[in-house]
Amino acid sequence: MAGHSAHVFHGVQACVLFDLGGFIDDYAVDPVLRNDLGLLWLVTLDESGPRELEAVPLTLDLCRTRLADGADAAWVEQRLAAACRAMETDVSSEGRRLKVTFDATVRRTGRLGFG
Repeated sequence: MAGHSAHVFHGVQACVLFDLGGFIDDYAVDPVLRNDLGLLWLVTLDESGPRELEAVPLTLDLCRTRLADGADAAWVEQRLAAACRAMETDVSSEGRRLKVTFDATVRRTGRLGFG
């Protein structure tokens, strides 16, 4: 399930992506929320549903999107990791991609395996 409202990305919990962020930005840049940075989301599916989620950090220039690098890529990684950590979701970094792997409980039920 994916939610989209804010022009900035938030975290992932179970099989839910909260606020995907923007892909093309033509707004004034907020220096705290960094709406000039975003993510391209890639979902790997199998017969049980979502198996893996990858996020590619992006820099959103005025109506132009490119791969984020350097300090921008690091900011995106830290922001996504912190947002996901608050939702008890782990994010790993593999090259230029950030990865969330769903465990069997999440894949089967769409919920975290609490209690």
